[in-house]
Amino acid sequence: MRIDPLRLLRLHELIKQGSFRKAADSLCITQSALSQSINQMESEVGVRLIDRTSHGVVPTIYGEALMRHATEIDWQLSEAEKKIAGLAFGRQGQLSVGGTSSVISVMSATTRRLREKSGEFEIRLIEEIWNRDLWRQIDDRSLDAVICKEPDDLYMEGMVAVPLFQGRRMLCVRINHPEASDLSLERLAKYPLVSQTGDMSVSREIKRIFSTFHVDFPSSEMIATNSLIAAKDIVLNSDAFAIFTDVSVLGEIQSGSIKCVKMEEDVTTYWYCLIARQDLRITELIANFISVLGVVCQEVGIKVHPGIGRIKAGDTLRR
Repeated sequence: MRIDPLRLLRLHELIKQGSFRKAADSLCITQSALSQSINQMESEVGVRLIDRTSHGVVPTIYGEALMRHATEIDWQLSEAEKKIAGLAFGRQGQLSVGGTSSVISVMSATTRRLREKSGEFEIRLIEEIWNRDLWRQIDDRSLDAVICKEPDDLYMEGMVAVPLFQGRRMLCVRINHPEASDLSLERLAKYPLVSQTGDMSVSREIKRIFSTFHVDFPSSEMIATNSLIAAKDIVLNSDAFAIFTDVSVLGEIQSGSIKCVKMEEDVTTYWYCLIARQDLRITELIANFISVLGVVCQEVGIKVHPGIGRIKAGDTLRR
């Protein structure tokens, strides 16, 4: 059995008005049509939904139960109308954007900066551990876009990736680590390595870095976690070290709680991209978000892609 939503909304109006005449007038239909709709619905569900009394129409316990669902549907439709009207007349902006833990702090800073400029928008930030969870939400349109490390072409069917800013992996230890004065991968290899294994590509990339520097990967001395917060906590409270992306430890670098050093650029740098469906049109809010994101990155010394300034409202995303 599937309840007809139109009949459910008519039941909602009838119970709210308490009268067939008033409800029919409100719905712009005849009383006969309304009565037939209610009768059909009662036949579908197999129970009586209303009682006719001398004081008007009152719901049965079954009618009360359906009324709660009908009220929610009516509210959702009303909100949808408001959002469409707001977008059509340019009065409201909405953006749902996701990212992994390494970039969520930059996205939060961007949202705060936008809020200082104007409060006439709604932004929803979603953090996920796995990139595949982000791809799924783009595909089902739960998210408008995602900011993450550029994925393999395998995941890009029907999507487009636009480079935004550069991430760089850095050797990181607590500020008073025994090797803090002279950090190198070779010197740190005797200490436990904190590895973020929430994304397997990260592990492969870290192993490639060890191989490039001809240092044995310390698999027997590795602490694995899929949580960036946990990884940073371990580094800050032990002699363990990690290879974090500069974007993910900006707060710790600025507060002076962590010591980081760069490694060779060609080994450790890559681009973070805006990933979206190919049919996504750039709204004014998306364009503003990307523009402010670029400013936030530049202020903390993160290299921004030159194409970021060419993303304009009304365009479609192009690589």
